[in-house]
Amino acid sequence: FDVNVAPAEKCTWVNDQYTHQPENESNKIAQQLEGVVLLAEDNVINQKLVSRLVSKLGLTVVVANDGVEVCELCEKQPPDVILMDINMPKRSGIVAVEILRSQGYLMPIFALTAETDKEETDKAIKAGCQGILSKPINRRSIEEALFNCFDGN
Repeated sequence: FDVNVAPAEKCTWVNDQYTHQPENESNKIAQQLEGVVLLAEDNVINQKLVSRLVSKLGLTVVVANDGVEVCELCEKQPPDVILMDINMPKRSGIVAVEILRSQGYLMPIFALTAETDKEETDKAIKAGCQGILSKPINRRSIEEALFNCFDGN
């Protein structure tokens, strides 16, 4: 049977195929950001995955292995944004966020967690996180959060 269709608006050619690119997303992909993201994550695989994703956006990534290291790094040189694992050794992400907020740090902090039930997310927001980024890692969610943080910089 035959189907008579035309390409959707906002399409580009890729390998002789039409690919739909939402207007705002195509602009973001080409845009490079500037700034420093502190990644608080104790899992080495997640460190590599998120670091690669964030650095592809043009951002510098500094890695902390636990909540104690996060607070120490912020004292030396505060980052522009923190991606904070919630369950870490030595000091949890929630406690680290509470400490940073009590010391007057205002940078955006996003919780990275596999625990996305309402009780856990409420704890993160109450501690001072701007939002929750779920694990397994969702590339688009992280990119969107970072673009929103650095928009206009």
